Amino acid sequence: MALWEGRLITNHLCGAFGIGRQQASKDINAYILLHPANLEYDKSAKGYVPSKAFCPAFMKVLLMNIYVYLRLELSHFSTQNLAHILNGIGITH
Repeated sequence: MALWEGRLITNHLCGAFGIGRQQASKDINAYILLHPANLEYDKSAKGYVPSKAFCPAFMKVLLMNIYVYLRLELSHFSTQNLAHILNGIGITH
């Protein structure tokens, strides 16, 4: 979230995952323990911002999950049906 939003605050996690502020704070601290070089606290932003050394830690896992989900969701479509759906939303091959 820090990468996309430009900063990470507990409210981002609360809204995205339906958790309380205390749990969000614990999750941020756990992430910092695992990846201490990725985030820096910025007083003016009132949150954590990506450091210059930021390297996405969970991007590969996220992309793999999206890929698997799409494969499962689209597995019942024939290639022809899928092409029709994609054309309908403006994606052509």
